[in-house]
Amino acid sequence: MGTLLNVTSSDATFNEEANDVKFEATAGHRNVARPTCVPCIWKQMRSNKAVTRLAAGSNATEAQRVYGGRSGDQRRGERRVRLIAAGLVCFGRDGFAATTTRSIAAESGLTQRYFYESFTGIDDFFEQIVRELGEEWQANIAGAISAAPPRLEERLRGGVTAYLKGIHRKPYVARVMLIEAFTAAPTTSQVERFLAVMGELIEKTIADEFPSKSKVAADRDFLATGYVGAIHHVALRWVRSRFSEPLEKVVDVIIKLIVGSLSGYGTSKPGKDKAR
Repeated sequence: MGTLLNVTSSDATFNEEANDVKFEATAGHRNVARPTCVPCIWKQMRSNKAVTRLAAGSNATEAQRVYGGRSGDQRRGERRVRLIAAGLVCFGRDGFAATTTRSIAAESGLTQRYFYESFTGIDDFFEQIVRELGEEWQANIAGAISAAPPRLEERLRGGVTAYLKGIHRKPYVARVMLIEAFTAAPTTSQVERFLAVMGELIEKTIADEFPSKSKVAADRDFLATGYVGAIHHVALRWVRSRFSEPLEKVVDVIIKLIVGSLSGYGTSKPGKDKAR
């Protein structure tokens, strides 16, 4: 299923300076800072379901007028998607603090008046991007857990793999979701909600495996919170290493960390495999 999370940013590589993540152009796209980068993302978005959801956010009310075979709402929706694509580039490349409505408009190839056609300001714009990415990410993780075989390790592996695939080789998405969203005031509530949902998914996975009166059950809330933090920081380290290790290896490290700590509590439900 095509989604905003599936929009790739393979035309950028990591350049770590002063403990931050920055981007530089590669031979495949010599000038990431130019608007030519946006159509690459926009082209992917136009053909997937992200367009429908993102375009639906437009609250403009001017009368329908067909131009070039497209209605006014369709044109507004396409402009909104183009701005979202430009925002993902700007926030992912320059960071939230350095991004302005002017830079987003320039990156999108649209004038600033079109920005305010769909968004109230830069805070509202960033919050909507983070919310859209977060909801898609959560749905992918939950789906992977549900689809995995009914064993603790396999269900955790499915969820962690889906989490890491959401940022793998996607430097713009990675920076927005792992760094900028955690430090920008407009997205504080979005980040808290995302972390809470992640914790609930892990907690439920553990609860399905261990008896309600077990020692794990007593500590389940704290364990889930700790695992969410561990996953986030391992992912961030992986991103800053320019994805130097294969995704499968990073997944294995996280699974060993979780399952290894749970094994200290003893066996799981009768008839189920012992966590190992």
